[in-house]
Amino acid sequence: MFKNIDKNNEIFKSDAYRKDVVPFQLLELIKENPILLVSDEKSFIIGASHPDMPVWVWTSDEIDKSTKTELARYFYEYFKKDKTKLSFVAKPETASVLAEPFIKNKNAKTNVLNMQSYKNEKVIPPKNIDAVIEAPAEKDVLSIANLLRNFSLECFGNASDNMDEYVNTAKKLLKDRYCRIIKENEKAVAMARSSRENEKFVAVNGVYTLPEHRNKGYASAIVACISDLILQNGKTPALYTDLSNPSSNTAYKNIGFTEQAPIDQVYLDWSK
Repeated sequence: MFKNIDKNNEIFKSDAYRKDVVPFQLLELIKENPILLVSDEKSFIIGASHPDMPVWVWTSDEIDKSTKTELARYFYEYFKKDKTKLSFVAKPETASVLAEPFIKNKNAKTNVLNMQSYKNEKVIPPKNIDAVIEAPAEKDVLSIANLLRNFSLECFGNASDNMDEYVNTAKKLLKDRYCRIIKENEKAVAMARSSRENEKFVAVNGVYTLPEHRNKGYASAIVACISDLILQNGKTPALYTDLSNPSSNTAYKNIGFTEQAPIDQVYLDWSK
């Protein structure tokens, strides 16, 4: 049942998988250079590209209970050995089944991020947004670094005290052809960038506005601008949102994003 596969396996061409290619777009990148790529060639795929990155687990909507149980057993036996922490992404109904053995046998603490995937095939221009959207330049590096640090602090609850880390990341973003910012008083106050580009999709990522500059429509405006650029290059923009933030979900729908399948990112920790 469990077989090592490669990127040319027929399961990647199946209707069941292609239906979910937007929420599981990262598997399209993982399969190009995996450290783990396992499947029954019918109803599931387990993929990972780096030991410290989330494992992605795709399951068909038609997967039967016994196969899902076997999948959970294999998943637990494979990852319990050399780890004390694990992050993985799966459909909600699969995620709970995969997490259960770690909770039961390892007393693992869990944190679950419920996400909604979206794609946009035609951008609806945002209304009443009076802001200049521009590509970042060298002079913007420090204010972008500040945005990156605030993003980390607000979204993940921690941030490095070493600003050089964020400055270096900001410099790399100058090479992102889709990265865009909005400035006030010559400093970047809102931004978004791209990630996970494959032959069909480009993910819009890192959407962030400083708290004191919110409720001006900046996030929608930047995402709409980036989405237009992606579409002009013959690809489809996609993104994930946190289901606990209904306002952002509404904002993206207003500029043309349509809901795809929900997925959960699960964090497991049995280090103590």
